[in-house]
Amino acid sequence: MQLDTKFNLGDIVVPIRQRYETVGDPCPECEGTGRAALLKGGTVRCPNRECRSGLIHHTAIRPWKPSTDFTSAIGKVDAERYADARQGTSRTTYMIEATGVGSGTLWSEADLFATVEDAQAECDRRNAAAVLSPEEPRAD
Repeated sequence: MQLDTKFNLGDIVVPIRQRYETVGDPCPECEGTGRAALLKGGTVRCPNRECRSGLIHHTAIRPWKPSTDFTSAIGKVDAERYADARQGTSRTTYMIEATGVGSGTLWSEADLFATVEDAQAECDRRNAAAVLSPEEPRAD
């Protein structure tokens, strides 16, 4: 099988990524303490079901940015076919040496760039598009 790839083994690449982080805001019912006062004295666990240890957790989506800490050489190129519910599709994935060949970290061709400038330009484009049409956070 002949692979037509954007990058070859040994090419230096700059990956981009978007981070999803769980952050917490103080619970308004217990004011971030995780405990609620009783009328006759003492405290009980905060009655707000969303409160965990005084915080209300939610997912924060960070903007796209180049992962310059992972700038490295292509260590493995692979093509895979998988069935989509609508149609069969294929994609090319890469493993870069900085994340450890064999570590299981795969990078999509669309998220790898030859220069930091190209990577930053794509991040700027994706971040601008996200402001215009926000997407639901994906489950990681």
